[in-house]
Amino acid sequence: LTLPARPKPQPCPRGPARAISIGKLADFDDFFQAHIRDRNMYYVNSNLIMPLTEPEKLSYAELVGASSVDFFVSHYWGHQFRLLTESLRRHAKHWRADDQWKDTTYWICSFSNNQWNLKEELPGDCDESSFYIALRDAGCKGTAMVLDEKAEPLQRSWCLFELLQTFRLSEERGEDFNGLSLCTASGVLNGGGTGVDIAMGIAQRLATLDLQFARATRMDDKVMIDNRVRMMEGGFPAMNKLLRSNVRDALAKVKDSFMKDFLRITVTLDGTKDGLPDAFKRGGTYYLARRSTTLNDDSSLGTSSFSTLLTQRTLQRATRSCSALSQDDLLEGGPIIVGKTSNENIPSDETEPTLD
Repeated sequence: LTLPARPKPQPCPRGPARAISIGKLADFDDFFQAHIRDRNMYYVNSNLIMPLTEPEKLSYAELVGASSVDFFVSHYWGHQFRLLTESLRRHAKHWRADDQWKDTTYWICSFSNNQWNLKEELPGDCDESSFYIALRDAGCKGTAMVLDEKAEPLQRSWCLFELLQTFRLSEERGEDFNGLSLCTASGVLNGGGTGVDIAMGIAQRLATLDLQFARATRMDDKVMIDNRVRMMEGGFPAMNKLLRSNVRDALAKVKDSFMKDFLRITVTLDGTKDGLPDAFKRGGTYYLARRSTTLNDDSSLGTSSFSTLLTQRTLQRATRSCSALSQDDLLEGGPIIVGKTSNENIPSDETEPTLD
């Protein structure tokens, strides 16, 4: 096996200094795609990473030039390797919208650990492992967990340990830590960037998943990690609740993103009148989904509540006060049209919209 042109390998300390950029990971995937195909990380580690690193007895990250960690990756080795690379590619683009997304770095155990010296990487206690050191580093911005509809990582004990540390860091560092990113091949779930079908599949799986049944290859690892979870306040029930809270918030963002796309399509198909979609001119009741900006100081349209019931007459009054409400104004604030009732249900001008 040979690699493309590469720098002279430089050893570096284990942990956060051994991250690999998404650009280099993508190059690896592209270069060996004819070998990898639909195979998983077990194949990649045994048949590519270890033969490539055998001469120097280093980690792959050191072999191609390691970097300081931006994000810690939690994933399942049994997934197809392409799920890992595509999910992290999407995450990097979500995190950095500029052209520098390829420089985003990830600590991935198979690439960042020295596979020829695992006793040093995993000395016994999980708090001394390279996993712990990398995730707990001040430069680590968050955890990118790679998921499919089966949510396999959350059924593995070491991923459970990583999830525990992620939740703790979110409490300890607050806004300085990006927390848990649920990454899929179609986008970041809690960034609203994935499909509704994938989001619902993951949510349905996690709705009944109990983290205490996570598995490990070595029973000693499972016992050690389970004990760590039980030591936290609330134990496994609290962990399950935190995870489901993250997924619920992610579903809300997926819904918002879907409705924004729905509005764009609706506006395009429906045409406009006086800067407003024709649908708003035909009477009936419409719903306003969450908006990020206020249209006008004396308008009730701009609201941070999730859904505000609007009538055609309310909209007309607001339109008179705003005067120049354009299609762009509607699109900037997020989704608008969600549903419509019959004209006979329209309240009078004096009736204020209410929330159920």
